[in-house]
Amino acid sequence: MKKLHLLFILLSILSSANLCAQKMKIVRCTTPTIIIGGIKCNVGDTFDKDAPISWISSKQVMIAKDEKGELVRFAASNKKEKDSFIAKLMNRQTQNLSTREFGTNGIDGIYIIDKKLSLPTGLEADKKYKVELHFIVDGKNRIHKAKLNADNSSMTIKKNIFDGRYENIIDAKIIAFENGSDKEILLSESIKFVHIERALIPE
Repeated sequence: MKKLHLLFILLSILSSANLCAQKMKIVRCTTPTIIIGGIKCNVGDTFDKDAPISWISSKQVMIAKDEKGELVRFAASNKKEKDSFIAKLMNRQTQNLSTREFGTNGIDGIYIIDKKLSLPTGLEADKKYKVELHFIVDGKNRIHKAKLNADNSSMTIKKNIFDGRYENIIDAKIIAFENGSDKEILLSESIKFVHIERALIPE
């Protein structure tokens, strides 16, 4: 009976570990295949976030999507890669939005965009708003209007903020305005957007 009890505890621990392992899906890679956890993987395959990656080159880069739909950059981590600007900017997991309380910096961070990106807003559901991204590209002030979903809980940002210039890293401020009011509601003051093509460039 005692052995069965210990076996049950062991199985429970293993089951919990499996449930906690976050799955990632490969979206893009600079090589046809990549070895993760000893398994040869292709675009479209899934893997455990914490599984070791066998890098074949310091120039190898992979973009994967987590269970929340966020894109994450993985790259070889030699000394040169660690010291590069894009590595410092991108080579870390973006925080899980669902674990953060929404506030002035509730969505601050770095995000990779492929076609579009959805971010939470913290706006009230029963009001009308417009949301604007304010940023500078090539020395020019730009404003991009984000689309809100039906209950204002999230906004969609599309890749056209780059105007086809995917080498740009967009450093933006996001502001909302309630209809009929000029008062600014600051949603983010330190947020960066990187197009997936830029994130794939090895440093």
